Amino acid sequence: MKHFVLIVLLFLMNGCSVNELFLFNEINRVTLVKSTPEVKHYRAYFARSELKPVWKKQKYLFLYNRHKHDLGLVLRHHNTYTLYHFSHRNLPVVKLKITSRHRERHMLHSFAKIGYRTADLKALGYRTKVGLRRYKGVKTLMFEVKDYHRRPKEKEANENPTQSTQGQSVTLMDTDSENTQIKPLYPYYLHYASSAELDRYLKDPQTVKTLSSGQLASLKTRLSKLRKETLLTEGSLETLIEAYKKDKDPEIKKRIMVLLKQQQSKN
Repeated sequence: MKHFVLIVLLFLMNGCSVNELFLFNEINRVTLVKSTPEVKHYRAYFARSELKPVWKKQKYLFLYNRHKHDLGLVLRHHNTYTLYHFSHRNLPVVKLKITSRHRERHMLHSFAKIGYRTADLKALGYRTKVGLRRYKGVKTLMFEVKDYHRRPKEKEANENPTQSTQGQSVTLMDTDSENTQIKPLYPYYLHYASSAELDRYLKDPQTVKTLSSGQLASLKTRLSKLRKETLLTEGSLETLIEAYKKDKDPEIKKRIMVLLKQQQSKN
C-alpha cells in the first residue's frame, strides 16, 4: 500500500491528473487500430496538459525517416521534445532536451541527424486527422494516421480523406490541401537547410522550374533571415557597421552597441 501511495504521489508531482494516472496504458502511446493489405490505421491520444508549441505555435510536428520508412510525431513538454513512432511502434521513443534560445532550429537539426525530417506526407501515402478530444475524462490531442503505402493506386485515387477537429480547430502541418503540391525537398529547405545549402538550392536553375513564385519568395525570405542571424551572432564589428550603413537595421545597431561596450570594458 505504501508503495502504491508513493507511485501516485510521484505521478501527481510530475503534473499528471488522477484520470491520467489510471489511463497511463491507454494515452500517450500509439495503437494499431486496423491492419489490412491495403491500409494500416493508427490512433494515439496525448494528454494536452502542459503541452508546449513545437514549431511556430503548433503543438505537434510530423517528421519522416526515409531510411526506416517511419512516420514520427514530435511533442514538447517544457524543454523536452519527444519523438513517437507510428510506422514502427517497436522503436523506442526519442527524448531530446533543449534549452537554447534557438530551440526549434536545434530540435529539427538534432532529429535530422537521426534521419527524421519534414516531408510531404500525402505524397508518401499517409492521411492524418488531428483533433481535440476528451478521452475518458482526460483532455487530449487525438491523432489518427492511415498508411496507404501498400494500397492499389486505383483505390487510392478514389480516397478523399477529410481532416477535422472537435470543439476547437487545430492547424495541420504538411498534411493539408495547401501542401499537397509541394515537392518533398521544399519543406526541408524551408525549415531546416543551412544558409549555404539554401543559397546553393536557390542558385540551381532547376529550382526555378519546379517551385512556384510564392515558394521561391518564401525561401528567399528565409535565406535573408538566416544571413541576418549569422551576421548578428558571428559578424565582426566592422562587418556590422558596413551592413548598418546600407540597411539602417535597428537590430544590427543594437548588436554594434553591445560589441562597442564589450570593447570599452576590456580597455
